[in-house]
This record gives sequence, C-alpha cells and structure tokens, in this order.
Amino acid sequence: MAVRCIEKRAFDGNKTLCKFAGLSTDSKPTGEFVNGTTFFCVDNGAEYAYNETSNTWAQTAAGYSASK
Repeated sequence: MAVRCIEKRAFDGNKTLCKFAGLSTDSKPTGEFVNGTTFFCVDNGAEYAYNETSNTWAQTAAGYSASK
C-alpha cells in the first residue's frame, strides 16, 4: 500500500501538518513537517507522531489493538 496524506495544512512557509495513513511496513514520510503530524498504520492500528526538533517518528499510545 502506498502512504496517503489524508489531511494537510500549511504552516510557516514550506512546513506542513499532515495526517498520513499506510501499512506498518511502509517507510514513514520525510519532509518539512511540524509537530502534530501523524502516521496511522491501517493494518495494526499503531500511530506515530513526528518530532520536528529531532526529525524522527515515535510510536504513540493512541491507536487501536488489531485482533486476528
């Protein structure tokens, strides 16, 4: 599955706040994002938040527990 930007807002020139969705195996997007940008894994419910200072993604406690 390709990563999709499901919401996008412009901030401070070329920085954006986005809400991304994709598979847990997809690479997280890179770019000029602000804090609050999220990546939701549709296959397992994990959610990641972008840290603007360190330019990294960290898993959050949000999301849902996928059961099979």
